[in-house]
Amino acid sequence: MNKEILKKILFVIGLIFLVFLISKNFIIKTVITKVGSSTLGAQVQVRKFSLSILTQKVSMKDVRIYNPPGFGNDELIEMPEITIKCNLWAMAAGKMHIPLAVINLKKMVVVKNKDGQLNVDALKVVKDSQKAEEISRPEPDIIEPEQEEKEKEVFPESPVEEIVSYEEVLDKKSSKKPLLPPLQIDELRLNVEQVVYKDYSKGENRQILVYDVDLKNKEFKNINSISKLVTIVLINAMGPTAIRSAGIYAAGALMGVGFLPAGVFGVIVGKDNATAEFDMKYRKVFKEVERIFQEIGSIKKIDHERKAISAKINGYDVKVWFEEVSSKKTKLNVTARKYLMPKSKVAGGILYQITERLK
Repeated sequence: MNKEILKKILFVIGLIFLVFLISKNFIIKTVITKVGSSTLGAQVQVRKFSLSILTQKVSMKDVRIYNPPGFGNDELIEMPEITIKCNLWAMAAGKMHIPLAVINLKKMVVVKNKDGQLNVDALKVVKDSQKAEEISRPEPDIIEPEQEEKEKEVFPESPVEEIVSYEEVLDKKSSKKPLLPPLQIDELRLNVEQVVYKDYSKGENRQILVYDVDLKNKEFKNINSISKLVTIVLINAMGPTAIRSAGIYAAGALMGVGFLPAGVFGVIVGKDNATAEFDMKYRKVFKEVERIFQEIGSIKKIDHERKAISAKINGYDVKVWFEEVSSKKTKLNVTARKYLMPKSKVAGGILYQITERLK
């Protein structure tokens, strides 16, 4: 082989490698969004993706999961960043081995529609785990002795202890090969900032509550399925709140992941205020808040001298104080009370509605 041919071969190999380096992020990001959307039954969007072959690290930034069908097109989950330390050699062999994953969840918006259904219960991964629970639960019929051994092959005796993912249960009833390679996450670190709860089940009197979860670097070990990963994230985000989901609870029970009691992880208790600053003139903010209160409740008093508005909203006594920080910056302080007891989450919900309007 002469030098000229060798140069051409090396050039072609180098060109192929260059094209791979340039396009790998786009290709992998496309695969992740499609597989994620199919698994969750909701649109997944990854704004920025990067994979370092040398360090074997994946970084996904500005990750959004949108509501499942029937709950509008708003965001369900907002994650500024997901960092993964992966084992590329294991992936090349057909297994997703992840030694470490760090998920930063900024906001999750749980919606209860007019029929009392939750958007999180409509996720495909939750529905599938409910099906798995039904499959794993024996029928309350009388079983003949000769049928007992056959039934044991279909129904595990203790689903919570023996079943680690709904995929294993569904595989007992289906011969189809799994769409995804086996997953193994050695360690997960989860951070959750805020959960917003929108309740439309009471007709026009919708209620919005905000929970500051403040969960930081909570560690989980040995996660062996996508379903378990999603369930852990949802349960630990909703656990410190007052929101209860039958679907998520069923998924958690099936995989041995339970709800945490409300009032943990630094949820604000005993404070009746929520504050925020807006880069807008005081008069504009004041008029917009007045308009919002007229829509969602009834105004009791407008005090221009003290720069405050009092209103009755969903049975709560709500008051907003306005502080003119500068000519183009306004600070709001929202309080909410019922029977003289402070309701910080209601105050946060009111402020959330104001923030959404002033975006």
